[in-house]
Amino acid sequence: MTTALTLTPINGEPRVHDLHLAERLGFDRPRDIRKIIKRNEAKLLSFGGCATVARVVEGNEISEFYLNQRQAIFICMKSETEKAFDVQVEIVRVFDAYLNGELKPEMPQSFADALRLYADQVE
Repeated sequence: MTTALTLTPINGEPRVHDLHLAERLGFDRPRDIRKIIKRNEAKLLSFGGCATVARVVEGNEISEFYLNQRQAIFICMKSETEKAFDVQVEIVRVFDAYLNGELKPEMPQSFADALRLYADQVE
């Protein structure tokens, strides 16, 4: 079971982590969302800069994406999953709550998470 949509601040801007969005959309393999993101990268950039983080997992370098509100909604539309519309509505509500001060961003739960968040913001 997936949890409610959470936001991560990147350089003071609320963002949705790509894998979390994929889980909310019901992807069997959440990393598949990155194929959609890469295929539509030019269009996503028209909605603002795309925050990416390079990580080494099992010896391979991967890119993780943190999407702003418009980028996340666009990826929902492109995902064509059964849950896409509901997730789009959730994105609008969560971002509105965040911007109105009704929602606090997700805070790191471990030292490693805090370091990753710091590295994300430095990049």
